[in-house]
Amino acid sequence: MHKFNVRPYPRKNEALLGYLLTLADRNGLTGIRDLLDTFNMHTLSLKKLDQMCQRELNQIVPKLSQFLNRDPASCLSPFIYTGSPTWIYQESRAIRNVRMQHPRICPCCLNEEAMIDWRWGLCITSTCPKHHHELIDYCPNCKEMLDWKSSLYTGCHKCNFKWSEYTQITTYLMTKMELTIWEKSIDESKVLSELIATICTVIVVLARPYDSMYSVIESMPHVTDHSELVRNVYMLLEDTNLQHSFVQQCKQHRSILSSLGPQAIFFPALQIEQKTRQALPQKTSLNMVEGTADDFKNYDVPIKKARLHITNNSNTESLCFHVTSHELVTFMGISQQNISLLVQRGVLTPINEAKELKNQLFDLRKIAELRLSQTTNSPQKEITVNAKQKFIEGYFFQYGELLADILTKRIDGNLDHSALFEQVTITAQDFKNWRIENLRKKTATDLPYYKVRPILTKKQFGKLALPLHEHHGKLFITGAYIFDLLSTKI
Repeated sequence: MHKFNVRPYPRKNEALLGYLLTLADRNGLTGIRDLLDTFNMHTLSLKKLDQMCQRELNQIVPKLSQFLNRDPASCLSPFIYTGSPTWIYQESRAIRNVRMQHPRICPCCLNEEAMIDWRWGLCITSTCPKHHHELIDYCPNCKEMLDWKSSLYTGCHKCNFKWSEYTQITTYLMTKMELTIWEKSIDESKVLSELIATICTVIVVLARPYDSMYSVIESMPHVTDHSELVRNVYMLLEDTNLQHSFVQQCKQHRSILSSLGPQAIFFPALQIEQKTRQALPQKTSLNMVEGTADDFKNYDVPIKKARLHITNNSNTESLCFHVTSHELVTFMGISQQNISLLVQRGVLTPINEAKELKNQLFDLRKIAELRLSQTTNSPQKEITVNAKQKFIEGYFFQYGELLADILTKRIDGNLDHSALFEQVTITAQDFKNWRIENLRKKTATDLPYYKVRPILTKKQFGKLALPLHEHHGKLFITGAYIFDLLSTKI
């Protein structure tokens, strides 16, 4: 049986990967990759180590048991809570897995003791509570990312810079909220889980503070100055003045969207407000305050190449205004079905070449221009039509088609001044004419009976002798009959 000559026991709060690195270091191995090869685990990817879950634990523990000559339970027990608390991974959270993709360290701690604290590897921590120094995941000398090499305990594996030489360190006062994360980190409570979800949401928003869309990410990608980003998150959550400053910056950077209203201008701040309503000491004010505020840093978060290709890698400011149809539902006030109709009619033009609506991207500034271009002077005897209204012709009436015809000036009408795109004004006669013409087009051919059946079973039609006929085993009804029946009710 293979055994290690040096077999230390895990220390309190030592990360599993840190313990594996200690084993490698104490037994003359170059790092965790070398250790895994010793375990004959050549196929276990190093990339998976930073996101280690129960499956990887189940693979490694038997090997540890063999090489340490200890029973599996004693090898696993020190890492049951620190290795995988229930809140480490949450499917619905803005950042599903809060483990970082690279080792993070406090150089001062490593100068005192060669041990990696498991909490250093969480994307929701920023500062060492003992030394009040920023946690780092890159060498301050050569800027290379740290790696799971045995030399990590003393310095950089690339340039051999020593942590004992690291003197340019700024001290930061840790916020109460971050202290809670450190002190309650093995707590399985709902309160802690909700707090972590809040922090993850604000991290995603502040990483790109003026964007119009945010997506759930599997794990936090490498971000230059990640600890600075997280520290700013905690400050924003606890500092009312900083909250107001962020709201002001949203206004300054997104004022071009003013025709779409406060929802579009303050979208990033609203994303935070919705998630932190209970956590903030004071609610974020969304008033249109005047003045200027210092810019929030836009961190170097990796953007999908498909989006960068749209901007030709030059005008990255336009990335802030990229939206999908999902966000357009909020910014335009209409359903995805109506948005799809506007795309089909050429009113909305995607900025990418995707064919399916769910993959299409739009420039929110163009939507704001479209809203601004619509006059709202209402002639007399106008009526209001909104996207949620139902009419006698049922599915033959599509609000998006009416909206498209108004926006393209095919018929006289206006967007209602009190709404975004979900309500229009039009004269009663013009609306009646449009409905009849629209119905005429859609009943020009015979129709499947199952589509019109919900309309024909309405009480106002009573019992009807329907002109049905069968074709390829399906029932159809004459389109002209439907037109004559419905047009008299419009």
